[in-house]
Amino acid sequence: NTPATLALPYDYSNETNTTTYLAKLTWRISDNHRMELETFGDPSRQDLHEGPTPTLYPETLLSRRGVGSSNIGLKWYATWTPRFFTDAHIAVTRRHNDLVPSGTSMDTPLLQSQDWNQNLAVSPGFGKFTYDDRDTDQLGFKATWLPAGGVHEISFGGDLENSDWRQTSDYTGRYLERLKGQTSGSPIISPSSYKNWYITYLQNPKLNVTGSYGALYLQDRWTLNDRLTLTAGLRWEQNKVESRYGNSLSLQDWSPRLGLAWDVLGNGKSKLFATAGRYFERVPLYLGKTLDSGHGSYKDTYVWGALTSHTAYNQSPAFVLGGAQNQSQDEVVLGFQWEPAPDWSLTARAIYRELNRLLETSSYINPATGAVNYIVMNP
Repeated sequence: NTPATLALPYDYSNETNTTTYLAKLTWRISDNHRMELETFGDPSRQDLHEGPTPTLYPETLLSRRGVGSSNIGLKWYATWTPRFFTDAHIAVTRRHNDLVPSGTSMDTPLLQSQDWNQNLAVSPGFGKFTYDDRDTDQLGFKATWLPAGGVHEISFGGDLENSDWRQTSDYTGRYLERLKGQTSGSPIISPSSYKNWYITYLQNPKLNVTGSYGALYLQDRWTLNDRLTLTAGLRWEQNKVESRYGNSLSLQDWSPRLGLAWDVLGNGKSKLFATAGRYFERVPLYLGKTLDSGHGSYKDTYVWGALTSHTAYNQSPAFVLGGAQNQSQDEVVLGFQWEPAPDWSLTARAIYRELNRLLETSSYINPATGAVNYIVMNP
């Protein structure tokens, strides 16, 4: 065919309206007890142009995002004795991130011609839209005890976090159709004008994944003498991701920590310090999408209207390979801090990090069905 050029109108003027709020209330219950109530948020409505481009229908560019979060937290600080004090907190977070068309119908599928150097939208469809809501509830506690003698400072506590992720993500009209091989002189917007059709659609666009994180820790800061302090700690963590209809993941880890600080000059104005520890990553809720059942995607290929191939991706829920462990890294820090004058402080530090392992999904082709499925594993 003879190469052709299309001149397409566009308008990329965007509008964003964001409201930011913050409020804090402090209540001094007594000399030994204080509570703080804080709330903040940043809800935002954004009228943008995130639809398919280039397009024959400028109205399909129009999109609307609803994003932001609302948060509220309560903290309680308590001094029970001169040697024992605690702080606790509880917090709730609600987040959303929605993307929908604002210039065209949710029922209209997106058709794109691949005969151009960029996929050209030849229907007034928007394509992929998303409703995304994530709720998080947190609870934390920390206690500090100063035993008699003044050489130890012992801290212990824990954290608990529960998360709930709800998402609906699909194509407008329930499918995406890409076209290729238009016959000369035929209508560009008609699927029957093309030799090849590639149709993508989803098994179940609705998702619900829950997750939890729990941690307990113990630390001792030991003053060996007037110039030398040793800090040692141990942290236990558990990460859980649970899908609604498929498989789940649960990982437990132990994290040792060690630190040493030396007052080089002996006047409290210099410090040579070193720390070493192992740190584990939080398992993202997104992993639950591959663990859940019913979230496969499909691609059908047609030639002149006849189905020639059908490919399934993630038709079965991913499974966790036996022995899989959480992603972690070891970190060693060496540094020096010096206060040459009352208003000056100089610090230099060197940091070494080593990644121990990754936790990720790997794909494979199921020989029985030909579908592309996934495994959660350490590569």
